[in-house]
Amino acid sequence: MVEIQAVLEFANRNSSGVCWCLTCVFVMLRMRRGAAERMKEELLMMNHDGIILEELPLVDRAIAFAVLKHSGQVRKGTSLPYVTHVVEAMEIVSRLTEDEEIRAAAVLHDTLEDTKTTKEELIQHFGERVAELVAAESENKREERPAEETWWIRKKETIDHLSEASTEVRMLTLGDKLSNVRAMYRDYQVVGEKLWDRFNMKDPAEQGKYYRGLADIFGADEVLRDTPTCREYAALCGELFGG
Repeated sequence: MVEIQAVLEFANRNSSGVCWCLTCVFVMLRMRRGAAERMKEELLMMNHDGIILEELPLVDRAIAFAVLKHSGQVRKGTSLPYVTHVVEAMEIVSRLTEDEEIRAAAVLHDTLEDTKTTKEELIQHFGERVAELVAAESENKREERPAEETWWIRKKETIDHLSEASTEVRMLTLGDKLSNVRAMYRDYQVVGEKLWDRFNMKDPAEQGKYYRGLADIFGADEVLRDTPTCREYAALCGELFGG
């Protein structure tokens, strides 16, 4: 398998900015089609002229990293590439802040939780602050136990953590969860109550308890509570879960 760094180097030498991110996607698709060895040969043949990873804008770098790390993953109950979720989360967060490190952390928010990425990797590529923000938005999944068994333990920990967390961390969670409730609301219009079958917690009342608990935290935050983003989240929770 072609190493992520090699793929990034290939993109570095052939494009820049958003086009660089699209090059990474193209490379990933070629890898899926069994062209890994050929791609490796092409990478070895490339010269070392052109931009390097560290010269790219931070958010562009984070998007490409997330595309590669989440390769092959899909959204629950769909065939949608998982990366669509983290990019949407970043877009939501970008309406709340112009801080590029927070935006980058939004794109990367599931890399520690759902891929083999380490915190050390994030520090290396994106710096200490981004890595700390991502870590603060990551669950302890307790992978030694069934996910459905630990669901409420994990969600309660998230609520308790966010109650004391900074607005920056709450922004990341709001971006993540608004993306989730948007998808849940859209899919509920199509599949109805079957929606809940795709989740580890299949009781919509328990799901509602969690998502409304987060709404209370966002609504109490002086920076977030009057934003269109926070109002949209609360409205969708009301449509999905009542109350």
